[in-house]
Amino acid sequence: MTVLDPARQHALTRYLEGAKVRHIARELEVAERTIYKWMNDPESQDVIQRAKDEVVTGLLARYLEASEDAARFVTSVLNDPRAPLSARFAAARMVMDATFRLLGQHDLVVRMQRLEAAMQPIDTAPGLG
Repeated sequence: MTVLDPARQHALTRYLEGAKVRHIARELEVAERTIYKWMNDPESQDVIQRAKDEVVTGLLARYLEASEDAARFVTSVLNDPRAPLSARFAAARMVMDATFRLLGQHDLVVRMQRLEAAMQPIDTAPGLG
């Protein structure tokens, strides 16, 4: 785990909160180029990437939960004989579109995994690494 000095940690925290570099520099009484230098060093980039990963993971969990609710709703409209035909048709189109997109994405993932597996022996061949 990366341990940063307090000033750099403060700068990164403020940056991740959305503060502008000039404001961070003013708060810490350092030059803006110092903040940029801190933000671009590998340790800071690692901290920034981990923070972004945490945000994306949290958002993804929330969206997955919401997508389950949305799928249940669309399915209920699709299967409701009292729903207007236009609504049932729209629900059917949503299901079909989502299915084709997911199948395409799944196919792409499988193909990439196969390519990466095929490339691995090349990457580990003597004299290439």
